[in-house]
Amino acid sequence: EEARKISLLNKKKKLYRLGSQPPLTLVIGNDFEHLNPSWNVKVSLVKEYFKEHGDTADVCLLHWVGGTKPWSSKQNLRSTHKKWWYKY
Repeated sequence: EEARKISLLNKKKKLYRLGSQPPLTLVIGNDFEHLNPSWNVKVSLVKEYFKEHGDTADVCLLHWVGGTKPWSSKQNLRSTHKKWWYKY
């Protein structure tokens, strides 16, 4: 409920950008647990992730940062990202 209030206030006053991340961070604060890095692999860093963790490393979640999403019908994925979208 608190994150919703912050989001609604932002809608009126434009206090921040970056979607839902700022209100969630404000509400959760330090009350969280760190996950294995495989749970949040940024698509732009997939190649680096596999270099660091090995070619057979598990990826649990691909994080598509920003407004460009592969599931958007207007999306024009770079060929390097297409293989990751279809694989996972």
